[in-house]
Amino acid sequence: GGGFSPDQIAEALKGALKEGVQHAVQAASAPGGFLDNFKIRIPFPEEANEVKWALEKVGQADKCDEIADICNRSAEQASGEAFDILTDGVLGMSLADAKAILMGEQDEATHYMRETCYDDLAARFAPVCAAAMEATALTRYWDDVIGAYNGIPFVPDISFDLDWYVVRKALDGLFTLIGDKEAEIRDNPGASFDSLVQNVFQWKNDGAPE
Repeated sequence: GGGFSPDQIAEALKGALKEGVQHAVQAASAPGGFLDNFKIRIPFPEEANEVKWALEKVGQADKCDEIADICNRSAEQASGEAFDILTDGVLGMSLADAKAILMGEQDEATHYMRETCYDDLAARFAPVCAAAMEATALTRYWDDVIGAYNGIPFVPDISFDLDWYVVRKALDGLFTLIGDKEAEIRDNPGASFDSLVQNVFQWKNDGAPE
C-alpha cells in the first residue's frame, strides 16, 4: 500500500531542486565559490587557446591567468543574483513524467531542468553576468589581452564571445552544484528540510514500485 501521486512526486522533485538552487547560489556566490572549487572553476577559454599560446611565447602568460581569475569572480558575483531566475525555472517546469525522474539517476531532476530550461535561464542570466563583468572590469582586461595578441606579427584574427562564455560556464557551475545537492538528498532524504521531499525520496529508496 502507500505510495504517492504523480503531483506529490513532482512537488517533491521541485522541492529538492529548490533546495539545490539555494545551496548552489550560496556556495557559488561566496568569495572563491568558483575559483576555489575545482569542480566548477572556469578555465581560460579553450576556444581562445591560440591567444594563450601566442602570449606565453612572448612572456605574457600572466595576462591569461588574470582573465581566468576575473571570469571566476564575475561568475561568483553573478551567481548571487541567480536565485530568483533559477527558482522560477524550477517552479515553471512541467514534470510530465515525475515518477520516471524520481526513479532515474542521482541528478536526474537537475538534468531534466537543465534540458528544459537552459536557454531561457541563460537569456535571463546574461544581463546579470554582463553587469558582473562590468563590475570586475573583465571586458577591459580581455580587450587588453586581445590587443597584446593582435600586436604579435602574423597571428590569425580571433573572434570570441567572452560574455556568452561566462554566462554558460557560470550556469554550468550552478547546475553542477544543484545536481550535487539532489544526489545528497537521494542518498540521504533526511538532508532535506522538506517533509514531502524526505518522504518521497525515502519511499523511493525503500523500493517504491517502478
